[in-house]
Formats: sequence, structure tokens, C-alpha cells
Amino acid sequence: MEDGETWQEGSLRELREETGGLVIQSQISLLDVVSTSPVPNRILIFSITEGTDRVPENFTPNDEVSELVSIGLEDALCFPIHQSQKDRFLRGPLRA
Repeated sequence: MEDGETWQEGSLRELREETGGLVIQSQISLLDVVSTSPVPNRILIFSITEGTDRVPENFTPNDEVSELVSIGLEDALCFPIHQSQKDRFLRGPLRA
């Protein structure tokens, strides 16, 4: 997050910068907040949006994202925290 941003504003900015996707703030919901440990200690904010089942028409590969792909429960992610959040999201219910 940038200085002065809410988590919602930071999530929307990151989505726009990395994928070109445009979502309005009322469409974003908090999924989870997780701290990494022990060092470096990072706060990861996982949010979800409505309408994330489609690729933004204006996506351009960039320094942070080389491609957009659809993933399922059988697909492994590089980071354990991201893996657990992906599994939680795909298995639902989200607020369990």
C-alpha cells in the first residue's frame, strides 16, 4: 500500500497496475490479512472482487506480471501463503 491509501484503494491500484483491470471499490471484499514470519515480516492483504473470471481486454505483460492464467485446486503456487489463500478461495465458503 502507498502512504495514505486504504487497503481497498491499494488493492484496486495493484489490480489496475498489474493487470489493467478496472474494478470499483464497492466490488472489493477482504478475504484475509496474513503476516509473514519471522523475517522479513510482511503484511499480506488478500482481497477478492466481483467479475474476476475474465481477462482484462487491455492486459499487457509488465515487470510484475508476465501472463494471466486460470488456475484450479490442482495447481500449485510458489508461495505457501498464496497457495493457502488460493485453496481457501476456490474451496469456499469464503468466510468460513
